[in-house]
Amino acid sequence: MQGQTVFRWAVWQMAPVAQQAMEKAGISAEDLDAFIPHQANMRITDAMVKAMRLPPQIPVARDIATTGNTSAASIPLAGVTAMMSVEAMGAGPGDAVLIVGASGGVGSFAVQMAAKRGAHVIATDVAATDERCSIEVESKIQYRNMRDTLKQHPEIVAHMEEAVRRVGLEPKLTAIRGGTDGSALTQMGLPTPNIFTGGHDAHSEREWICVEDMGLAAATLVELAREWAE
Repeated sequence: MQGQTVFRWAVWQMAPVAQQAMEKAGISAEDLDAFIPHQANMRITDAMVKAMRLPPQIPVARDIATTGNTSAASIPLAGVTAMMSVEAMGAGPGDAVLIVGASGGVGSFAVQMAAKRGAHVIATDVAATDERCSIEVESKIQYRNMRDTLKQHPEIVAHMEEAVRRVGLEPKLTAIRGGTDGSALTQMGLPTPNIFTGGHDAHSEREWICVEDMGLAAATLVELAREWAE
């Protein structure tokens, strides 16, 4: 990725678009009561503020400092981020709020929340008809659900279950989230089911791992190698 090129493009394009939106709304930067830019990069936000010559007393949303750039953010996170921005700005009846990137998750929520609080919202986004924008999509299958392949090779799962029993545990087969590597290898002809690692609450904010379970997972791998060797 050409980071510097993207950075310059974002600043050069977003700042003028924001300025045009204010001109169409009949206000200037000094008339703003809050500025909520797309939360992509702190340096881009700071550069936009400088390029637009926003007065220092105007609150600027910088939630990325606490949430980070989550890229394709989930709907709940987008809503919470928008709410934090609008509330932090103190947007109220009659306030002029400029929102850049209004069609994205955070931006669309922010528009609705600021408007509901009675604020005068000025929102910007790249038009779908902008000839400078184009999207090309290529569909390419990288992997499929490994279940179908494993059904054709029952001995693989059978050996794994026996290895689990050898370390004193009772095997439990279940569907899990993740396992992309195993699915990709299976798709390429190397059936690779997932085995436990000792982790719990995967893909959650409370994800954790137990040292004792990690030890059992390692012991299971040793027994699995012995099982195949026999």
